Amino acid sequence: MAHGVSSVGFSTFELDEVLGVIKAYTTRVGEGPFPTEEFGDGGKIIQEKGNEFGATTGRPRRVGWLDLPALRYAKIRSGLTKFVITKADVLNGFDEIKVCVAYDINGEIREVPASSYDFLVAKPIYETLKGWPDTNHINFLKYMAFIEEKTGVEIPYISYGPKTDEMCTKNDLIFEI
Repeated sequence: MAHGVSSVGFSTFELDEVLGVIKAYTTRVGEGPFPTEEFGDGGKIIQEKGNEFGATTGRPRRVGWLDLPALRYAKIRSGLTKFVITKADVLNGFDEIKVCVAYDINGEIREVPASSYDFLVAKPIYETLKGWPDTNHINFLKYMAFIEEKTGVEIPYISYGPKTDEMCTKNDLIFEI
């Protein structure tokens, strides 16, 4: 909604709270840079489980591991104060989850891209976390805590399935574990 707010003369920085809706992994439609794109079996599994196909064309979306430098960039550009994480259930069953924590930009390590050019030449630097069998597992909570720590943005809400009632707060999740 940041675009809608800014197009009527407000800045997102004037608001008390700006929610950014993110997936537990990263997707992209069409051409262009995608540093964390996963071409192997992991990408195919995420694509299938996440139903990452265009609604109109049926074309497969490009998928990859979560890209924290891109999230930090979005936070700065849009004034995001909180994240809502969706499709958390898609990563259920992976033994390991890779997360891009920084980029190698022409030999220089950056946690936040300096410009959109950086996305064109970025080589992802990953940390690997333990996977989880389902979103009611401590390792999923650790995944969210890792994202919060590395981005400085709280994740108060989690969507763990395709139905509208498959959503909970982080506190609900903690009490379930």
